[in-house]
Amino acid sequence: MKKINKITFLMLLSLSTLSSCITSEKKVSKPTNLLTYKEISSMLRQYDTTKKRFLDANNTKEDARIINIPLEQLKNYIAYVEKLSREKEIDITGINFIMSAYPANYSDSKLQNYQTFFYMPATTINGEDRVSFDPLHSSVGNPKSLRELLLDFNYNWGYDSYKNPTMLKRQMLKSSDFDLESSAGNKNHMSPPL
Repeated sequence: MKKINKITFLMLLSLSTLSSCITSEKKVSKPTNLLTYKEISSMLRQYDTTKKRFLDANNTKEDARIINIPLEQLKNYIAYVEKLSREKEIDITGINFIMSAYPANYSDSKLQNYQTFFYMPATTINGEDRVSFDPLHSSVGNPKSLRELLLDFNYNWGYDSYKNPTMLKRQMLKSSDFDLESSAGNKNHMSPPL
C-alpha cells in the first residue's frame, strides 16, 4: 500500500510540475508602442521628402531603406546581452538602434557607403537612461558606455550626455590596427537595392 501511495504521490507531483510549466508561459499583451497606418504613411512621406532626397543627392546609387534582422538572430542577440548583463549585475533598460553607414573601403564592396544601423543594449548611468553600453567590456555593477569605448577608436560619440571625468582626460592614441570585440549587433539583410 505504501508503494502505491509513493507512486501516486510521484505521479501527482510530476503532473503538477508539468502543468505549472505549461501554464507558466509568459503572458503576452498588446504592445503600447504600435503605430497606426496614418502615422506610418506620414513618417514615410517625411522621410521621402527630407532624408531620402538628401541621401539620393549624395549617392551614386539608391541607399538601403529596409534592414531585416532574422527573428531567431534577434532573440539570440537579446538573450546574449541579457546573459552578459546579468553576469555583470547591470540592468538593461532597452536596445538602442544607432544609424551608421558602411565605410567606403568596407570589405564587401556591395555595402560600401550604404546606410545601416547597429544595435546595443542600453542602461542607466548616473541617472541618465538609455545610455548605450557594452556588457562584454563592463565590470560588475559598472557599465562601460559606448562613448567611453569609442574614444579608443578616435571617435567622440556625442549623443549621451553622461560623461565620465577620467574618460574625458584620456587621449585618443590607439593605432589604426587596434581592434576590440564588441557586443553590438549588425550583419543584417538590407534592401533596396541588395
